[in-house]
Amino acid sequence: MVRKMTEVSEKLESYIERLENLHAEIKDLKGDIKLILKEAKSEGLEPKALKAIVSMKKKGLETVREEMTTVEMYCSAIGIEIS
Repeated sequence: MVRKMTEVSEKLESYIERLENLHAEIKDLKGDIKLILKEAKSEGLEPKALKAIVSMKKKGLETVREEMTTVEMYCSAIGIEIS
């Protein structure tokens, strides 16, 4: 029984360590993203627009088109002209 608990404890510690390492990597990557956006802003680009484009590319062109069509339709229905 003690041996079994040791094995479980070792596995648990391994999972926790791996998760901690991944969280550290994520933190580093988020810092890298901030640096890239800051660099782009210093060159006159709009970080919000860059983030939006990355988000659109993740979703896929067809999904983005559908969402934009729906938004335009709803805006038109309440009297907001966006195009």
